[in-house]
Amino acid sequence: MKNVLLATCLMLAASMQAAEPNLKIALPGMNGFAVGDLNGDGLPDIAVSSPNGVSLFFQRKDRTFKKIPDRLLPVKNAFDVIINDFDGDGKNDVACANYHPNLYVFFNRDHFTMPLTDDAIDQWAPRLACGQLSPGKHVDVLAGWVWRRILPNGTLYEAVFVPAKGGDSDKQDDPVIRDLDCDGTQDVVFSSNKGFNIYYGPLEIPLESYSFIRPEALSMFISIPFPMATSSSYVVADADGDGNPDIVYSASHLNDGINYFPQDRFTGFRDVSAKTLLPGIQGFLLYDDFDKTGRKKLAVLSQATIEIYNLPSKTRESVSKTDIRDEIIRVKSGDVNGDGKAEFLVGTKNGLMMFNSSSSNPPARSQPMK
Repeated sequence: MKNVLLATCLMLAASMQAAEPNLKIALPGMNGFAVGDLNGDGLPDIAVSSPNGVSLFFQRKDRTFKKIPDRLLPVKNAFDVIINDFDGDGKNDVACANYHPNLYVFFNRDHFTMPLTDDAIDQWAPRLACGQLSPGKHVDVLAGWVWRRILPNGTLYEAVFVPAKGGDSDKQDDPVIRDLDCDGTQDVVFSSNKGFNIYYGPLEIPLESYSFIRPEALSMFISIPFPMATSSSYVVADADGDGNPDIVYSASHLNDGINYFPQDRFTGFRDVSAKTLLPGIQGFLLYDDFDKTGRKKLAVLSQATIEIYNLPSKTRESVSKTDIRDEIIRVKSGDVNGDGKAEFLVGTKNGLMMFNSSSSNPPARSQPMK
């Protein structure tokens, strides 16, 4: 029996490959990061937020980055950052929220020197998201529970997602924009200290300076009670293979593995309880088509490993040892090095690291810092 256990352990050790980061950016106090082409050369660049501001790192033609930022955007105590075209001119802009709380939008004009500042977010250090919330091509910003539409002339329209009666609006954060009910319109999921709030579209921001998105005015609003924590991570993914997006979460404070709230085709998330997906596993979650094969997979990132699972079979496709020493703050995925596959970007309290999404294939080209 001992020989069998030893052989099993050796096989597991042999199958776990060490994953060395292709990229390291040392930036103490990192709070958030984003990836996108900021100088129009077709190469993804990186924006990193920290107490000193938003540091921009432009990718060079040899697929490397400098050790120091190419540009520093002046935002005191910058918290989260996102990249997208917010004014519709075809060039990516940078949006950042800080602890005060303010929203800064640096338009891609004159080397990002003309920021638009909004000091009425009314939420302490919110996470940011962006997308086409209402019909049309305009990309809006979600700063926590506050919806911002920014016009090219600098005009701001604002709408607040009001929680259900008795809810705690100040704790609605970490928004995810997805079409949950598959009706062709975007919906919004918020996590809070009391659970998940789901606002179903179609959504439209009134062309007023300040307005409200109330649950009773929507086609549907659902609140899922659940004790979330700052260390929790969640994604919208089809966990059980029925074609309906579910909410998959990892709550490290509960230490009960990765679970999910299933969405029924006819009743949505009503009258359901959490189901176990991957017991005994904890980490930050990503759900994407990492290998660009047309099939999305679930990635679980921790300080020790990166594990990739197929859903709904729950089979583990790969596992890589990472040995990340610092506390993980944020994770994202995207094709940064141009090899046609997504990389995993891991933000810690001391900076940013990038790993390949496939442990079985070597990187097309490594990205050392110069």
